[in-house]
Amino acid sequence: MRFLPCHPTWLIAACCLLLPAEVLGDPRWISVSFVDADTSTRAGISWADEAEGGDIVQWGLTAGALDRTTLATRAEVPDIGLFRNAVLDDLRPDTKIFYRVGGPQGWSGINSFWTGPVDFCEPVRFAVLGDGRGARDGVSPIFREVLSRALEDDPAFVLDTGDLVREGREGEDWVKWLDATDGLLGGVFHMPTVGNHDDGPGRGARANFNRVFQVPRNGTMQAEDLYFFTYGPVAVAVLNSALFGTEPGNDEARKQAAWLELMLGRHPRPWRVVVLHHPLRTSRGVLGIGHPPDEHGQNAALLPVLDRLEVDLVFQGHVHWYERFLPSRPADAPAPSETDETPFRGTVHITTGGAGAPTMRCWLVLSPAEGSQVCADTNHYTLVEIDRERVRIRARAAGPEGGDRILDDISWTKALPHGTVCEPKAPNPPPAPGGAP
Repeated sequence: MRFLPCHPTWLIAACCLLLPAEVLGDPRWISVSFVDADTSTRAGISWADEAEGGDIVQWGLTAGALDRTTLATRAEVPDIGLFRNAVLDDLRPDTKIFYRVGGPQGWSGINSFWTGPVDFCEPVRFAVLGDGRGARDGVSPIFREVLSRALEDDPAFVLDTGDLVREGREGEDWVKWLDATDGLLGGVFHMPTVGNHDDGPGRGARANFNRVFQVPRNGTMQAEDLYFFTYGPVAVAVLNSALFGTEPGNDEARKQAAWLELMLGRHPRPWRVVVLHHPLRTSRGVLGIGHPPDEHGQNAALLPVLDRLEVDLVFQGHVHWYERFLPSRPADAPAPSETDETPFRGTVHITTGGAGAPTMRCWLVLSPAEGSQVCADTNHYTLVEIDRERVRIRARAAGPEGGDRILDDISWTKALPHGTVCEPKAPNPPPAPGGAP
């Protein structure tokens, strides 16, 4: 049944009486996320709900048959809200899951998401954005528009390079971020990174970041601001660069580099992606405007590991623009190429920090850093598409002044790791009723 919108004042009361009970429920800030390295059979669902008994997930393979139930745990986050965190286990890979959350006093509407594939050769599309914090307020007024535009490209997941809020220790700022994303993240996996603005009031599990988000928990630190997951052909490691330089000799950077090497060794994938907030490579404006590369002295620990593991892509934030570099390469790698015909090895560093914070102007850079190929100083997000041995990167303008421009569009191929064979696939058969393959 469809209802007329409640715009005329005299219709408000009548329309609201006709609304389904689901709309009147308390669940809000619903989001889905990956909860460990396995994204094909497990998924996390989080929401806030003050209602007694509002800790139920009803789910199934069709919207009309939510015949399975999972209970959530409760976590009160001071000055933010009462969160419910549930983990769905034993899911089928590459399957559409329908769900709603809440309880007898009020249910959410029905959302859905797709579990990850197990096929290393399955094409994948994901979005990357960052620095959506406000200049004076907790969240930029532009951020929701940038995120909404990125979701129109139907990414399997969204990586955020950090600085989600202005002051991570302030509960009010997180409420503003959650309000800004409300209704957007119930069907796409959102995977955040800690920026220098996001930490506090405590460290690790005591920080608001760790208490608001449900993402994979790192076994060493028992916190969620350093984590790893795989999705089909892609392995993704998210680092916490806000901790770099906090210990004598930058022991923290060495610890995270060793963890990165361990996780990528345990979970080999054809494509390897690292995300962190502080850039390893970046240009800088005149008179020191902007942020320097290696700001916390992390490069000595991280760059050799990236070379040794042949990491393909590093996404970073902190600098409020888009910048892409030619691949940095081990000494024995073939020369890089801007064409999409010649396979090559190397790590491509990309800064994508244009999700709403005030942008830095590229004309301030009189001498670009070595290898810098593209600089764009408008609000944007980055779209990544991987199909077997080929990757395509597109930076797309977004926001009120960005229009619908393509800021960067580059593709290349690489030789897949030994033993990885990806043959052309026949067209997929039509999905079964309800979306399950």
